[in-house]
Amino acid sequence: MLQYQKDFLIHLIESKALTFEPAQLMSGRLSPYYVSMRTAVSDGAKASLTAEAYARKILSLGFRDIDYLHGPAYAGIPLVCLIATQLWKSKNRNLRWGYNRKEPKHYGRSSEEIIVGDFRDRDTVLIVDDVITTGRTKMLNWQMLCSLRRELKLKGILVAFDRQEMDEAGQTTSQWLKQEGVDLYSILNLTETLTWLHDREINGVVPVDDDVFEKVKNYVRRYGGETAKKLCL
Repeated sequence: MLQYQKDFLIHLIESKALTFEPAQLMSGRLSPYYVSMRTAVSDGAKASLTAEAYARKILSLGFRDIDYLHGPAYAGIPLVCLIATQLWKSKNRNLRWGYNRKEPKHYGRSSEEIIVGDFRDRDTVLIVDDVITTGRTKMLNWQMLCSLRRELKLKGILVAFDRQEMDEAGQTTSQWLKQEGVDLYSILNLTETLTWLHDREINGVVPVDDDVFEKVKNYVRRYGGETAKKLCL
């Protein structure tokens, strides 16, 4: 991993955005670890660290043609605002941003009934979120955007953490998205995260000791994609 990725991973551990405790996912799977970016942006300092990591990833990908950052509700909303601010302050890149509503708003501006933000016909869009498991929710957001504007182009989906899991059909999220013509990008993924954290002490604590590592490997044997299963070798 690059230094900014290591710094970001330490930030996730310290802020408890990444924890190695059992948690049930939206998919119904019982995971031995959990990622929630809400605690990673819970104050100004943490928000700044998080925004910097996303901005560094975007810059490393060389994206120069993005017009609009879209954050799926709810976790994506503060992220796109923070990233747009960071890119403007550090690189003088002024990107528009917005988000979807979970429930349509039936008063006020009709143009903001479903999507809030200044997105336009022929925009190049980058969808930004915290974590990805199946990718279905993010694709529903993209379909919603396309129903409201013409000739949009999706640059891809960027998340903080890729769980590298398979769906019930045996496809990884990145494989399924690729079939849909969408590229997936992440700051971190499960494989590199577990490899780097295993037996590593952070602030006097080893978050991934041998016991935790084995529990995650057992989960990966059942749900992990081909790349993640290299952890089990």
